[in-house]
Amino acid sequence: MLGWGGHDDKKVMIPTTVILRHMFTPAELRADEDLSELEVDVREECVKFGPVDNVKFGPVDNVKVCENHPQGVILVKFKDRKDGAQCIEKMNGRWFGGRQIHASEDDGSINHSLIRDYDAEVSRLDRFGEELEEST
Repeated sequence: MLGWGGHDDKKVMIPTTVILRHMFTPAELRADEDLSELEVDVREECVKFGPVDNVKFGPVDNVKVCENHPQGVILVKFKDRKDGAQCIEKMNGRWFGGRQIHASEDDGSINHSLIRDYDAEVSRLDRFGEELEEST
């Protein structure tokens, strides 16, 4: 009767996005081109960690592979910041595909999905220029 109308016992969840760097190389992604499998694997890893301890990070809203990012970035959006912090703690420094993962919280200052692989873009444009010269 003296409560806040049932609102005092609700957990306030603050969403956060975790950046996982060095998950792939642009060359690997171009060769494989199966983003959905990589997204599923990362989602599964973020929901539980390890076959023994089964520590759950928490609900994941979205997993996005930034396919043009030269650092092999995957963004994982958690419903709660606490779960994201737990993911960073467990994933940072872990090895995946022969590369050490760097995990951090996204501060929103960079739109990672718009970053392009400039080396690949330049080589693609060079090849296109060579094709144009050959055809004339």
